[in-house]
Amino acid sequence: MKIKLINGTILNLAENSRKAADIVIDNGIIIFVGDAKDILCDETIDCKGKLIVPSFTDIHVHAFPEKTALGLSADKIGIRQGVSTVIDAGSTGCDDYPEFYKEVIEKSSTNVKAFINYSKIGLTKDGKELSDTAYFNEEKLFNTIREFKETIVGIKLRASGSVVGSLGMEAVKRGIDFARKVNLPVMIHVGNAPPALEEILPLLQRGDIITHIFHGKKGGILDDYGKVKKLVENKYQEGVLYDVGHGAASFDFKTAEKAIKEGLAPFTISSDIHARNFGTKVKSLAEVMTKCLICGMEKEAVLKAVTINPCFITGNNTDISEGNKASLAVVELINKETVYEESSEEVFSSPISFNILYATDKFGSLLQID
Repeated sequence: MKIKLINGTILNLAENSRKAADIVIDNGIIIFVGDAKDILCDETIDCKGKLIVPSFTDIHVHAFPEKTALGLSADKIGIRQGVSTVIDAGSTGCDDYPEFYKEVIEKSSTNVKAFINYSKIGLTKDGKELSDTAYFNEEKLFNTIREFKETIVGIKLRASGSVVGSLGMEAVKRGIDFARKVNLPVMIHVGNAPPALEEILPLLQRGDIITHIFHGKKGGILDDYGKVKKLVENKYQEGVLYDVGHGAASFDFKTAEKAIKEGLAPFTISSDIHARNFGTKVKSLAEVMTKCLICGMEKEAVLKAVTINPCFITGNNTDISEGNKASLAVVELINKETVYEESSEEVFSSPISFNILYATDKFGSLLQID
């Protein structure tokens, strides 16, 4: 099927430029970018007043409902919401990755990748996956990564006291050391200490990821004076990647506002959508994007954080160029006030909101988003 997008504005977020151009997609491949008025197509979509951007990626979701209580359908929180690629953040370890691959990755229309959990049990059991060395099997994990290297983008570690138990930093250090051996980045979940952020950050290198960066809990990125900690800033400058990871209780407006005002914008914006927060604490990646607008990010920076920046992690090619598989979205900023009441005394609002109208699935097919 040949589809033509007309009258849209294509954003080149890598070069901070834009151009008015039509796009023709034929059976999932971009075959023309330019003035397409003379090209006959099966369907024409008028994108006047809309932005055409590289496809959206949510780097932190939980999409293994077959084995975890947190899991949701990848398509439900992915392509049906206009998000072409999702990365499952540690739901599965090496024990269950083959099933995850078969039941989720192969069967989904969303492009699914994973941060595989350092623990062999992932999130399939008691939520204490790093508390017992019996849960670690590096040989099996190594072999799993080798077999499924096209879909595994890193190692996930949840560095919270309730997860690591008496092992503390030993579990985190083991996971980081293993990641170095297999040349993959780590994604570190931070929250309630111990371990403390000051113990974790010195171990990280360029390309590693801290998620839940704006959680606002004690021991987070701000010091006692409400300023970004020097260590946090230094690791940011070194290339450690900071991710939103909104979740149920991991996004604090005031923390985000203060950090962004100081120039500490997240490299990626993610939802951490799962079965226990979906539709209540967080509805969609687009909603988290709007919240980041409220906290002071420019719209282009927000779009980068969900389009081209995640490609450094996924390796996806989302260039809107002739000959490439179609990997794009049509998005608009609508004049609709959105209000978030954090408490009776804290109300945050935005006069505009992101709305995703069309997106391509992993096959390059363009779908209308409800």
